[in-house]
Amino acid sequence: MGAKPIFDASTEPFVWSHVWAAGGAFVFGCIIVALKKSGWRHALSAKWGYFMIVAALVSSCYDSGHWYVLRRRVAKILDSGRYDVVEGPVKDFHPMPDDGSSSESFSIAERTFSYSDEEPILTTVCFNQTVPHGGPIHAGMWLRVKFVDNCIIEIQTADASAQKGLNSHPGK
Repeated sequence: MGAKPIFDASTEPFVWSHVWAAGGAFVFGCIIVALKKSGWRHALSAKWGYFMIVAALVSSCYDSGHWYVLRRRVAKILDSGRYDVVEGPVKDFHPMPDDGSSSESFSIAERTFSYSDEEPILTTVCFNQTVPHGGPIHAGMWLRVKFVDNCIIEIQTADASAQKGLNSHPGK
């Protein structure tokens, strides 16, 4: 099959949003400490500033480490072949509404997948890119999905000629 990868959890780039949030807390803590040390009476206690600095550093290190461990685990699963695979056309596709009120879902060969990009960014390295946020999946696509439980770890799509060949020879 002339497959083209559209998602591979082991090659997804690092997510910087949590580091930027921690960076903001770090800067805020530094400002509090600097104001208190300069003698400004109305500044919060320097203890709050130090707390913000330490909390920012700890959360940034923890979140980065957690993401790295999840990504390495998925890479090992892909390398070892300890995953399930389904292949076929996308059926029963239900895109996530723009308001995020429900998850996006689709079925391939009697297996239904459900996901949402509304969940916290560091809780998963699984596929979760919905249509309202530029997701690549739509009804009728021919996909090969590698997964563990409900975690999609790799998605490949067949080119048009491979799909025609597969559709005309259902036994292959």
